[in-house]
Amino acid sequence: MAVIVQSLIPADVAGVIFTSDPVTGDNNRVVIEACLGLGDALVSGKVSPYRLFWTRRGQMLFHVR
Repeated sequence: MAVIVQSLIPADVAGVIFTSDPVTGDNNRVVIEACLGLGDALVSGKVSPYRLFWTRRGQMLFHVR
């Protein structure tokens, strides 16, 4: 087993990219969820993220705040 230790840097924006829509399972849609600051607030559910929906060809479909 290995342990990776990395130092954090101050972030303006952090996010997560899903290569398929986690709600619908659509493999042709890429979903990006982002929030201001560090990503820990996003992954812990403390903030409501910006959601961006893209096609696999790079066309933005819509965004939700």
